[in-house]
Amino acid sequence: MLTALMVLVLLALCGFIAYIGDLLGRRLGKKRLTLFGLRPKHTAIVLTIVTGVLIAAVTFGAALVMVPGFRQVVTKGERLARDNTRLARQNQQRREESDLLTRKNGELTRQNETVAAQNRTLTGRNEDLGKLNDGLKVEQGRLQAAVAGLQSTNQRLQAEARVLVAQQKTLQAQQKKLQEQQRLLLVQNKAYIHEQEAYRRGPYLYRRDDEILPAQVLLPGAGKSDVRRILSDLLARAESEVRSRPKHDGKRPFTLAVPTGYDGKSTEPRAIIEWLAERAFRKRNTSQVLQVVSAVNVLQGRTVLAELRYFPNEQVLVKGDELGRTNIDGSGSSDYIFTELVSLQDRVRLELTQRKVRLANADNRLTPATLAATFDLARRLKEMNRPMTVVARARENTRRLGPAYVDFEAVPMSAASR
Repeated sequence: MLTALMVLVLLALCGFIAYIGDLLGRRLGKKRLTLFGLRPKHTAIVLTIVTGVLIAAVTFGAALVMVPGFRQVVTKGERLARDNTRLARQNQQRREESDLLTRKNGELTRQNETVAAQNRTLTGRNEDLGKLNDGLKVEQGRLQAAVAGLQSTNQRLQAEARVLVAQQKTLQAQQKKLQEQQRLLLVQNKAYIHEQEAYRRGPYLYRRDDEILPAQVLLPGAGKSDVRRILSDLLARAESEVRSRPKHDGKRPFTLAVPTGYDGKSTEPRAIIEWLAERAFRKRNTSQVLQVVSAVNVLQGRTVLAELRYFPNEQVLVKGDELGRTNIDGSGSSDYIFTELVSLQDRVRLELTQRKVRLANADNRLTPATLAATFDLARRLKEMNRPMTVVARARENTRRLGPAYVDFEAVPMSAASR
């Protein structure tokens, strides 16, 4: 609006100056004035110019004084133009920043909406957790009460444990006394066993499971006829052995028992031998043991009821197999050491019996465990005069037929534990 006003003022000023100049030029030309020796025409032109300049100056000065906008355009126009250009650029930058802020504000608005939704979700979860916390507080109270009860129970059990420890010490003292009594009973038991063995060997010709003849090994690959022949020969030699014994029944000193599982119709020795040969032949790829034993206890002068047996001769012991061990204090008495060694031998004999291996001799005794060897080992333990571990090991690889040989070695207890 101000710019349009200024343009109108300038147009009016120009028209006024043109009118005044034309009017003065005509009047001065009519008067034919001269100035500085100039011709009237030239004098009129100079006066017209000077008059126009003065009128323009007066008019311009009056506009400067009376019109603030005109005065501002004249005095500050160039600087205002530069400021206007600078402000236009700044305004453009502000519009761009405003658009960017508007977009960011939209994104932040959407983020706020997302956060608000998450806050609502978390508020729901917090309410659930609050309920769960209340439940946990109740459970904690119950557990605290249970812990208090357990502490009371623990105190009671500790008191009972102290009582049990005292009782244990008493029992240990009693156990030592009982162990000493047990050692004495073992010595008495050995004497009783020797007496019983002597009595057993008295009136009986054979005890149950006693071998009438040494067992015979049947090698793998034998034919059925070979098995039948070996069984017949074994049975005939067993009958001859029985007949050679004194005080036998001359009428019928020997008869063959029906083996376990026999399903034949005839009980004749030939039929039984055929049945055994058939079953032994089925296992012809393995080594087998053929044995004639007494099926019952037989008094002297009575008929011997013999039984033919066969069983696989598999390996049951590997050289170095441990068969038993015991800890013996060499500083103890000689009776104590001897009793412990005899007890170990009994355990080894039981272990071999459980493994179904024949021992080294017919009376079921351990060859290395003779009385002299036992006394010698006891003497060496006594000379060492310190705790030792006695270990029983198989001397060699042993099959079921045996015989089983056992070695006893004494080593320090620390070495035995390793």
